[in-house]
Amino acid sequence: MTDEPVIEITRSRKRFISRSIETYAPFVGVSIIATIAFGDVRGRIVAIVVVLLLGLGLSVAYQRRARVFITQERFGRRGWLGTWWMRRKDLERALYLESLTGRDGRATRELFLFDPAGSRVVHISGRVWGNKNVSRIAHAIAIPTSTIDRVVSLKELATIEPRALGFFERHPSVAIFGVGIIVLSVVLAVTALLSSN
Repeated sequence: MTDEPVIEITRSRKRFISRSIETYAPFVGVSIIATIAFGDVRGRIVAIVVVLLLGLGLSVAYQRRARVFITQERFGRRGWLGTWWMRRKDLERALYLESLTGRDGRATRELFLFDPAGSRVVHISGRVWGNKNVSRIAHAIAIPTSTIDRVVSLKELATIEPRALGFFERHPSVAIFGVGIIVLSVVLAVTALLSSN
């Protein structure tokens, strides 16, 4: 067998734009609030621009790097820190949802891969990768797959497969709060640096 990719899938470029807006809208909101409360007009403008450019730069960098690889023997997912590989025989099963309705009411295809211990090792979301790519991966992975072809809510998913969603996926408000604190810290640091000059 060869290690050459049988399939290489990139993130959806259509979803990239809308996903970036969804992801970085809280950053912009927090930076605007923080700059109104702290700093002069110049500091406010610079802080907002820094946050926007940082967010956009991170999105573009991740978009260009993110890949899923499926070979005869391995499954790989590339992100920030290189490619994480797993032998396909160590993937026990998959759960493929044709339509998972999120908190915002939009439905996407989702694929969850589990190891022999029953732990989720990969979540491929249609919100990020695009519905067509999720279907391609689900069909190409060639492991025992449970398919649910009806609409499923997040609450119902928790009862169908309790290990499918991670902590931050089950509690997105905690993640948003943490991101808000980080963005606020960055804005305050930039404002303090500009004020000291």
